[in-house]
Amino acid sequence: MAYLRSYHTKKGIKYLIREGTKDIANLGYCTNREAEKALKQVSQEIARQKLNRKFHLRDDKLLFSFYLDEYINTYLVRKSKNTISSELQAIEEFRPILGNIPLSLMGKKDIEDYINQRLNAGRKRDGKPLSLNSINLELRYFRGILNKAVGDGYIDVSPFNGVKFFKTNKPVAKYLTPEEFQRFLEVSPAHLKAIIFIDVLTGLRKEELFNLKFEHIDFDKAYIEVINTKGKRDRIVELNDDALEELRYLKEHYPHPRLNRYLSREPHQRYYVFCNPEGKPYRDIRTSLNTALKKATLPKIDLHTLRKTYLSWLAQTGAHPKIAQMLAGHSDIGITMNVYTAVGREDMRKAVNNLPRIASGRRGSLRLLKGENKG
Repeated sequence: MAYLRSYHTKKGIKYLIREGTKDIANLGYCTNREAEKALKQVSQEIARQKLNRKFHLRDDKLLFSFYLDEYINTYLVRKSKNTISSELQAIEEFRPILGNIPLSLMGKKDIEDYINQRLNAGRKRDGKPLSLNSINLELRYFRGILNKAVGDGYIDVSPFNGVKFFKTNKPVAKYLTPEEFQRFLEVSPAHLKAIIFIDVLTGLRKEELFNLKFEHIDFDKAYIEVINTKGKRDRIVELNDDALEELRYLKEHYPHPRLNRYLSREPHQRYYVFCNPEGKPYRDIRTSLNTALKKATLPKIDLHTLRKTYLSWLAQTGAHPKIAQMLAGHSDIGITMNVYTAVGREDMRKAVNNLPRIASGRRGSLRLLKGENKG
């Protein structure tokens, strides 16, 4: 039920209309009579829209803010925990700028105005301008929401059509060479050594790694069954001999984070593969990770970099991209190809060195040197 909330300032009384814990309309400075009149109109509008949604009637006056609520309850709840958190942050940016616009009247100009406001906004934590990548992420969420509105029959065509994303320079993908990883492994404490060793040989996401249970590992058939993962898609990750041997050892031996040595696992430590002494899964290992990286004289990376390393190593073995996609659990092979399969300078050097050897034009006509054409 909607109600009024007032704030007394030096300029006068400022009124807001709230529903539950959300502000749904900012009335600004006005008289109590004006605020009561606006509340009555909003309450009638809310009741009408709820009635239309109940009977699935087309509502040309449905405010975007109300559709956002429907989208959250119908579609967003099905997504992964991290995606829900990220998209909710974006939705909270949509509401104050676009929330009071009827969905059927929203146009490309409204979206462009939103983009301009976000370009001029500063980050909450330090006031610096928002990155273009951050705005692009919000726009991807925005586009998805409007596509759902089309599918639900609230609008015929998405107003997002024609809106362009910002062109950004993709950062060079980071990954470790086998030599760098070996150096990293040697200076890591026992608990971190176990985590990074399995991560670089399986490519599991951070959440998948920390939530890995021994019951998910088939030691006879040498694979991990990854369940309840990103996008709600279960998958199988095959294990090589090194990974299988390490997991068999970890099943009986616990790498103690404080003592930095292996102990026999207690009963409460036999559930999660990577857990604290109380048996609960790890949530953050950044401190020990950064300490080990510093000792190994390596730049700061995270567990996601080891996932990229895994896929890059697969690519270097000649594994088909489709196999890498299935092992990584990517919904789109483009992600596998463009984001995770990093190419280092050594790979590029090997590629150019495999080009056909050609005699210089200064020493006669161009000709392939005999026996040097490697295709």
